[in-house]
Amino acid sequence: MDSYQTFQSIQAIVTGDSSQIEIAPLLWEHRCYYLLSLLQDNPYSEKLKKKILINQQTILVRFNVLKILLKEIKFPYAIIKGPVLSKRAFQNDSIRVSGDIDILIQKKDSEKYVDLLLQHGFQQGYLEKGKIVPYSREQIIFHEIYTHQMAPYIKETESLFCPFINIDINTDIFWGDALESGDSSLVLNERQKIEMYNIGNIYCLNPEMEFICLCLHHYKDLNSIFLLYSKGMRLSLFCDIFFYIKNNILDLKKLIHLSNSLGTGKYIYYCLYFCNEIFNEEILQKYLNLFSHYKDEKLQSSFGLGIHQHFWPIPFEERLFSKNLGKEIIPLLSAKEWDDLQTNLQFIH
Repeated sequence: MDSYQTFQSIQAIVTGDSSQIEIAPLLWEHRCYYLLSLLQDNPYSEKLKKKILINQQTILVRFNVLKILLKEIKFPYAIIKGPVLSKRAFQNDSIRVSGDIDILIQKKDSEKYVDLLLQHGFQQGYLEKGKIVPYSREQIIFHEIYTHQMAPYIKETESLFCPFINIDINTDIFWGDALESGDSSLVLNERQKIEMYNIGNIYCLNPEMEFICLCLHHYKDLNSIFLLYSKGMRLSLFCDIFFYIKNNILDLKKLIHLSNSLGTGKYIYYCLYFCNEIFNEEILQKYLNLFSHYKDEKLQSSFGLGIHQHFWPIPFEERLFSKNLGKEIIPLLSAKEWDDLQTNLQFIH
C-alpha cells in the first residue's frame, strides 16, 4: 500500500468505514490504538484489549502515588500529557499509552517539588536491567541545560503492572534550545480542575492551552535530531492533534490570544498542515485558515530545533513511514551536530 492509499484508508476509518483492516499492522506499529479500535475484525483486537487493560492498571498505580504527592503541593502545577490528554483527545483515558507522569510547574518551585519527591522515596535515576541507576552529576546538568525537563525521578513499587513510577518535571513548554521561552506562570494561569481515577480533583491545563502545549511537544518530536535519529516519526502524533480538535470545542479567540502571547503560531500551523495532509478533514481546514498568517514555508520543509535547520531531501509521506529515518538525516548533519547527537545518546535514557 503506497502513502496515498494509506492516507485514504485513514480518512475512510475516520468517516466510519471500519473495514480497512489492511492498514492494521501499520496502525499497530505507529501506536495508533484509537484508530485500531474503530476497525471491524481487527486482527490486533485481543492485543489491544490487553494493552488497554494493563495501561489502566498502570495508571491506577501511578495516580494512587500521585494522590499523596498532590495533597502536599502548595504551589501551582498542572498534570500534562498521559491519561489527561488521552481522555481529552480520544474520550478514553487508557487508550493512549505513556511511560511516566508529566507535571508542569514554575522553575522557581522546582526545589520544593524535588524535596517533596525525595521525602516520598523518589530518586533521580533511570532503569537499567530492572534496577534504578542514579543519574551522574553530568547527566543532571545536561538535562537542565539542554532540555525543558529536569532529569526524571523514579521510585520502585510493589505492583506487577507498574513496578516503577517515573515523574518528569517540566518547567517550560518549549524545548531546551528553543529561541523562545514560555512563561510558565502564564501557562499555569490557564488551568482547571478535573476528576481522575477517584483521587479527587487534579489540575490540568484548559483545552486551549493544552492544545498549544500538545502542538509544541509534537513539533519538538518531529524536529529533534536526536528523536528523529533514534525513533523516527510516528503517525500517532498526528492522531493526537486531529482527534483533540475533533473531540473538543475550543474557544478559537482564546486559542489565538494565548498563542500570540506565547509566540507559538508558526508551530501550531506546522502541526495542522501535516495533520491535514493525512486526514484531510474540513475542521482542519478551518484551523489552518485561522493560523494561515503564521505559515512558514521554511519550517514546513526542514527539520531541526533552534537556529540550525536542514531541508528535507525526501517528502513528508516518505519520512513519516521510513523504517530508518536516521540514515536519511546523517549526511545532512555538521560535525558538531553529530557530536551533540552522540552526547544525547549517551546522556538521555
